Amino acid sequence: RKLHGQSSVLAFGLMTNHFHMVVEQKSTDGLRALLQPALIGYGLYFNERHRRVGPVFQGRYKARPAESTFDRRYAIAYVHLNDPMRQLDHPWTSHQLYTGEQCGDWLDRERGLALFGGVDGYVEFIDRHGPGIVQRKLEKLEMFDRTLGYRPIGRLSRDRKSTRLNSSHA
Repeated sequence: RKLHGQSSVLAFGLMTNHFHMVVEQKSTDGLRALLQPALIGYGLYFNERHRRVGPVFQGRYKARPAESTFDRRYAIAYVHLNDPMRQLDHPWTSHQLYTGEQCGDWLDRERGLALFGGVDGYVEFIDRHGPGIVQRKLEKLEMFDRTLGYRPIGRLSRDRKSTRLNSSHA
């Protein structure tokens, strides 16, 4: 919201080697205007800190439009659950901002929560769709395991408690 006037960040998730963001563009150039200076600035910082030169990121970022309200909700839930081992306990997602456990004025939390009808709707959506999102992610990792030799750390419980939020944090 305060990062750039041409777009709003609705959700984020930082992983060890990549990141996910749900961004609502307010202009046709909004995503580029948001990401280009951020990625260049981080690249300069990283290279200076680690005394290296050259690109930090490989290739261009990928973006997919989320046309429907359900697609936007699903994208936010996917970003918050992207690490299937930690799920909602991942410290580097905007989930804690959605539940009110943390504050951040650069995230348009109100716009994101409005897609769900508020915190309770967000909790219900995660309860309903979270297990499927995590299961599909695990299946994708298992396919990666078979083709490239990656070994997932372990299996997650398939019960609903593994992705259940405590709505008292709202």
